[in-house]
Amino acid sequence: MKKTSAVIALIAAALLSIPSTVSAQAVVFDADPSSNTLVTGNGIGGSGSLTGMVGDIDLQSSGGNFNITGFFSSDDIDTLNGAALTDSDTVTATIAVDMINGPGELRADAIQFGFQSDTTNGVSNLEAGDLVIRNEATNAGGDIGIFFNGGGLADTGQTATTAELTNGFTITLVADVDGYEFTLDSVGDTSPIVVGDVFAPGEFVDVVGGGHFFFSQQRFNGGTGNTITSEISEARVTVTSPVPEPSSLALLGIGAVGFCVRRRR
Repeated sequence: MKKTSAVIALIAAALLSIPSTVSAQAVVFDADPSSNTLVTGNGIGGSGSLTGMVGDIDLQSSGGNFNITGFFSSDDIDTLNGAALTDSDTVTATIAVDMINGPGELRADAIQFGFQSDTTNGVSNLEAGDLVIRNEATNAGGDIGIFFNGGGLADTGQTATTAELTNGFTITLVADVDGYEFTLDSVGDTSPIVVGDVFAPGEFVDVVGGGHFFFSQQRFNGGTGNTITSEISEARVTVTSPVPEPSSLALLGIGAVGFCVRRRR
């Protein structure tokens, strides 16, 4: 009997050591005007403010000719996550803009969204370590481009007009070790627009882990200085990570062994 019990214990230990994996998703950033969010401009009508509460915020800018402002997460993704990203993680960032109110055309860096490596450079100074989708409305015919890791703005061949964007849109960025994908949804007849590319080894954990959630808007209104407001219902980052746990199959195996022993008795 003692020998049988010892065998069961050994089998149980072996089976419990067999890992299975489930995914755990955590919200690591939710834009909040009262904390963890920085408002920035680029010095050209760059005044702005972020008001409201989590899940219901307004981004306002009221400068001259080019009304431009944006916001960042105060901390990078690694810090927000409480641990450095690994190649097993998946990061999802979402901006949902319900409406952009105010006169004038979206202009130049009309809409920008993604991860920016440095919160001190302002909304137009993209650099190495950034992963941003940018809409060049009006100044470049509404072209949509991707700026990634200092490689310049790459035209995606897609376009979105001022009218399409001001009526509301959602951009979702999903990134993992294999690459990244932006989905721009609710944009007229062209919706959805999906663009992306692959990462080189190490780029996912470096660029995304070291990046700050980032969104900005710019609108040209002929020097009138009218306020423009983006009504934003979501500005969030989640990290999905694999979590090892004892295999349910292992637990079933232990139960089967115990049943067999009882039958022998």
